[in-house]
Amino acid sequence: MWDSGATARLELAGVYVLNYTSHVDITEDHNRFKNVDGYVDNIHALRYQDQADIAVLIGDYPWPSVFSSISGVVSHVLDRFATVDIDAMYSNYTFAHEIGHIYGAQHAPDEVLFGPSDHSYGYWYNPNPNIKFKDIMAYGKNCIPQYSCQTIPLYSNPSKNVFINGQNFPLGSGDSAGNCYSGGTCSNVALQITKNAFDIANTNLGPCLPWYGICDGVDSSTIKSEDDTVPGQEITTVSVYPNPFKDSSTIQYYIEDRNSNVKINVYDILGRKVISLEDGFKEKGFHVVKWDGKDQSKNTVPNGTYIYTIRIKEKEYTYKTILAK
Repeated sequence: MWDSGATARLELAGVYVLNYTSHVDITEDHNRFKNVDGYVDNIHALRYQDQADIAVLIGDYPWPSVFSSISGVVSHVLDRFATVDIDAMYSNYTFAHEIGHIYGAQHAPDEVLFGPSDHSYGYWYNPNPNIKFKDIMAYGKNCIPQYSCQTIPLYSNPSKNVFINGQNFPLGSGDSAGNCYSGGTCSNVALQITKNAFDIANTNLGPCLPWYGICDGVDSSTIKSEDDTVPGQEITTVSVYPNPFKDSSTIQYYIEDRNSNVKINVYDILGRKVISLEDGFKEKGFHVVKWDGKDQSKNTVPNGTYIYTIRIKEKEYTYKTILAK
């Protein structure tokens, strides 16, 4: 990160060998790693113990395999988990790639899996057969031949140069302040990491993790809000998984200190309401809602992208999910 021009630095909080046999499906392992489902739930207590902002599962998967899977971009504290294949984490820079996602970085603009986010894109450049390169976040799928661009072990930054065939080429687009010349997207992941570094480094994991139900005997009524100078201030945490999903999608949310009116709706990509999952008064504490991929009339909806709107009191959260049966 530092070499890329980002003012962020990683520090190892702890290393553990888990008592778990790796699954052939890296996405399945990732979901088991991140969620509380009876497989490796002790990881959350270990994360609290070490106050680790980010947790990474390293597994050994058949080659070739999907290199990694993550929970989200510009991730919430409950989503700062990554899973990588041990053979790909160095040779393909997959470890750094997934860490970049947690900090809000995306693939190159022509490869993006998530919504637009200004300057947060990876970068590739291939003007002729003798000049082709990409940063850590880009796949370079449109390099010629496909995926043949040399990976520069840095995050995109237009202030950094790549020296090839006696020439310097910027490793990004836009300017150092993140302004995009075209007025659209540009590639400056180093800036994106810098912008999100404070929030990631100040992850609130204590005094326990009430949304996981592993408070180690701590009475949840004693848990203070992030700003305990405001009496009765409410903390709300939301997590959505798995994504993509096949049979059902789970929404977990935790309301602390006061009861709240909760509304959870599902919309299709055109903004049409599909179903209301929750609409009513909920007590403080931990809640779980599942969506089975059906509309209000119990008809199965087609595969595609759907939007959750989760309104808890005055706060509203929006999540994308993908149904892939």
